[in-house]
Amino acid sequence: MKLEWRYSALVAAIVAIYIAAVAFYANEHHALAALNIGTLNPAMLGIFGGTLGILLAAYLVRSAWRARGADMRAQALRDFQDQVLRPDRLLARVTIFAGWFCMMIAFSPFKSMIGRVHGFTFDPVLERVGPMLFFGYHGWQITHLIFGGPIGTAFLQFIYTAWFFFVWLSLIYCIVRSDTTQLRMQFTLSFLLCWILVGSVAAYWLASAGPCFFQGVYGDPTYLPLMQRLHELDREIASVAPSWRLMSLDEQSWLWSAYKDNANNFGAGISAMPSMHVAFSALLARAAFETDKRTGWLLSIYAVLIWIASIHLGWHYAIDGIVGAPMGLATWYLAGWMLEHTVLRRGPVLAMPESAPAV
Repeated sequence: MKLEWRYSALVAAIVAIYIAAVAFYANEHHALAALNIGTLNPAMLGIFGGTLGILLAAYLVRSAWRARGADMRAQALRDFQDQVLRPDRLLARVTIFAGWFCMMIAFSPFKSMIGRVHGFTFDPVLERVGPMLFFGYHGWQITHLIFGGPIGTAFLQFIYTAWFFFVWLSLIYCIVRSDTTQLRMQFTLSFLLCWILVGSVAAYWLASAGPCFFQGVYGDPTYLPLMQRLHELDREIASVAPSWRLMSLDEQSWLWSAYKDNANNFGAGISAMPSMHVAFSALLARAAFETDKRTGWLLSIYAVLIWIASIHLGWHYAIDGIVGAPMGLATWYLAGWMLEHTVLRRGPVLAMPESAPAV
C-alpha cells in the first residue's frame, strides 16, 4: 500500500505542477478564459461514464462465468470485495483515472493557446526539411504514390482514427491488470509525461500548424495540391461507401473553425510538431515489448503506419514523426528513472501477491 501511495503522490505532484504552469502561462498572456473546464467536463465525463459502464458489464459477465451454477450474487460480491475494494488496487485505479482526467483539464486549453498566444513559427523550417529527406519530393508525394488510391487512403484513415481507441484501451488495460505493478506504473507515468513533455512543452517550442493548415496560416498554396487530392479521394470513397469518408477532412475543418473563432472546445487546438500520434504509438510499442515481443513488433508496425498516415492525410510533415518517436520512447526511460529514484526505492516490484488475482 505504501508503494501505491508513493506513486499516487508522484502523479499528483507532476499533474499539479503542470496545471499550475499552464494556469500561470494563461494568466501572463491574459488567456485564462481558455481554462474554462465547463467545455471539458461533459465530454470527459461521457467518456469516463461509458468506460466505467463497459468495465462493469465485463465484470458482471466474468462473475457469472466464474459462478457457473453457484450463487452468482455471492460470487460477484466476493469478487467485488477482493478485486475492486482492495485498497491498493482501488488506489491504483483512481490514480490512473484522476491523473489523466486532471492532466487533460490543462492539456486541451494549452494546446489551443499554442497557436493563439505563441503563434505558428516553425512551419517554414519544417516545410523545407521534407524535400531534403526525400530527394526533392514532399513526404505526401511519396505516400500518395504508394497509398494514393481510395482503398489505400481509406485504410490509412482507419489506422489513424484507431489511434484514439489504442490510447484509451492502454489505460483500461492498466486499470484491469493492476497486478502488473511496475509495468503499470511505468507506462501510466510515461503516458502522462508524453502528453505533458511531448504534447505540450515540445509542441510549444516547435509550434507549427501542419500541411493541412499551411495555406490558412501563411497564405502559401504549397500544400494545396495535397488537400485537393484528399478531397477528390473523399468523394471517390463516399461514392462507394459513405461511412468510410475521410474523417480527417471534417476534423481539420472543425479545428480551423475553432482556431479562428477562439473557441475553447475540448479537443480543439492545432499542433503538428512533434507528432503526438507517432510519439504515443512508439511508447505503446515499447511498453508492449515488456509483455509480449510479438505484440511489441505488431505495435511497432502500427507506429510506422501511423507516421505514414499522418503525412498522407495532411496532418504532419514527415519530420514531425521522426522527431516524435524518439521523444515518446524517451518518456518511457524517464518514467523508469523517476520510479526507481522515488517510488521503487527498495528495488523493483514486478507484481502484486499471487493470492490476489487480477480482475
